[in-house]
Amino acid sequence: MAVAYVGEGEKSLNSIYAFMDPEHVRRSLGVFDVLSEIDEARRLGKSYLYLGYYVKGCKSMEYKANYRPHEILGQEGWQEA
Repeated sequence: MAVAYVGEGEKSLNSIYAFMDPEHVRRSLGVFDVLSEIDEARRLGKSYLYLGYYVKGCKSMEYKANYRPHEILGQEGWQEA
């Protein structure tokens, strides 16, 4: 029903890409994916799960704003949102 590619860094897991069968949209597989990646990061002793850049107005990336805490890169550098 779903596949996710995840990379491993020294202090984090990096969520690279995930895709789901659209016939199962009601199962919230994207949420399940992120929660599973958080669980795996904890299991591996990682401090972070990096979901990648959030681009405001990009529908496929809007979900990233729902997970906190997160940081935003602004003119002053990285800031907690």
